Amino acid sequence: MKIKRLIALKMAILCFMLVLFSTSSSDFSGPDSNLIIKGSENTGWKRAKYNYHNSSDTIQFKFDDSDPYLTTAYRNVTIQGANLWISNTALNISQSPSSTRTVKTYYNDNPNSEKGKLSAYFYYIGNPFQGHYGSWTIYINRAKNVTARTLAHEFGHAFGLGDLESPANSIKLMYHSTNNWLAQGPTTSDIWGAYAILGIHGHNISSGSWSNRFYDKTILANGKVSHTHRLACNECLAHRTTGGGNCSYNANGRCTSCNIPRNGDVDGNGARDTADADLIASIMGNHIAPSIHQYYLADTNGDGNVTVADLLELMKFLANMSSTVQ
Repeated sequence: MKIKRLIALKMAILCFMLVLFSTSSSDFSGPDSNLIIKGSENTGWKRAKYNYHNSSDTIQFKFDDSDPYLTTAYRNVTIQGANLWISNTALNISQSPSSTRTVKTYYNDNPNSEKGKLSAYFYYIGNPFQGHYGSWTIYINRAKNVTARTLAHEFGHAFGLGDLESPANSIKLMYHSTNNWLAQGPTTSDIWGAYAILGIHGHNISSGSWSNRFYDKTILANGKVSHTHRLACNECLAHRTTGGGNCSYNANGRCTSCNIPRNGDVDGNGARDTADADLIASIMGNHIAPSIHQYYLADTNGDGNVTVADLLELMKFLANMSSTVQ
């Protein structure tokens, strides 16, 4: 019985370690962790899951030569993806035959499978005591049309960037979906994020350039949706994880600290009116590409999405009915 209990205990520990150290794709214990800063959807970049990141500004990888399907075409598109980072940043990506970071292919054309929906994905094992990636693999789906920007996105994970999910970030390389994905390579936000995560762009709390910036939505005790702000770096827009507060508004309907308009004022003209309702409808129908602030302001019920429910809340407010718009 003791042997059985010992085996069961060992199996439980093994399962825990696998869950802790492994994940299948994209907040930070890197060079600036003591300053407690991070990105967000609003910042335009986020850290990867569990804060894992590359240990330096150079990534080394190798192609898995045991993969018979890893053709010259897949190798070339991988190199092209790496070059999108190399040619636009101070970061480097190179090949090394001794690397434990690999690129290989798989095939999954099942639209109901999570891996079947992806063109590529990033799988890693991390070191929780250092916050660095150990080994990792970029898997390329042969059932999909894979482009250089797809591989650049996966290399973004390898540097330490996480996926962005807000439709307002569809112009960023690290946007999580190929639907309406507009980026062709690393954008300014992607690059600043990588620099901040890797410590190339450092932060000095006492002498750095910081300003209060819009941070997130907050649901007030009365059910109304308002906003919060925190101090953020004026260059990379990384915000501190402490401090800040709820927005308070002046006579022009803007926060006295971060200047964000009130909830529902999508056009930022100081009034919530039918013009804002038209903008919400346009965002819902993908007729315009909203800025990240416009998207947050259009999300009048604070659920993270812009839908007909948000339009209804604004119309209720305009009709002097009870609404999440304050």
